[in-house]
Amino acid sequence: MKQEILQLTLDLCRIPSISGDEQNCASFLCHKLEELGFMVEKIPVDEKRFNIFAYFNKKPKFSAIFCSHIDTVAPFFAPQFNDGMLLGRGVLDAKGIIAAMVFSVVNQRKAGFDDLALLFTVGEEESSDGAKACLLKDRAKLLVVGEPTDLKAASHQKGSLVFD
Repeated sequence: MKQEILQLTLDLCRIPSISGDEQNCASFLCHKLEELGFMVEKIPVDEKRFNIFAYFNKKPKFSAIFCSHIDTVAPFFAPQFNDGMLLGRGVLDAKGIIAAMVFSVVNQRKAGFDDLALLFTVGEEESSDGAKACLLKDRAKLLVVGEPTDLKAASHQKGSLVFD
């Protein structure tokens, strides 16, 4: 599974996905999820962009939804290997997290547990418009958000203030 996670991370990082221009990366990810057997819903954010909600079996309420974001900050840096490490825009925040979540849920399904879903949003690096468009209230007992935190677990968020 480690090689599959690395390959998906590399594939995702090769596709520029700067906030506001995530369509190509989102489309690639939808295709990959469908190849892995997920049912994929596209949640519209605006006329060009969408979030991805994926699961193996549709449920009114999932045990957990694993969530991260597709977009990156500018500028785009193509991925490369350096001394055995993968470097590039989005490797840690958050395309590597997406790849780990995808294959973790796939692995759980193989173990007979199919009560998990994935949510991948757009626009997190700027105005969080993807998160605002989700409308998934009460769809899971737990929401696990993948975001680098210096190896410290966060159990709450204070919120955010967004303005132009």
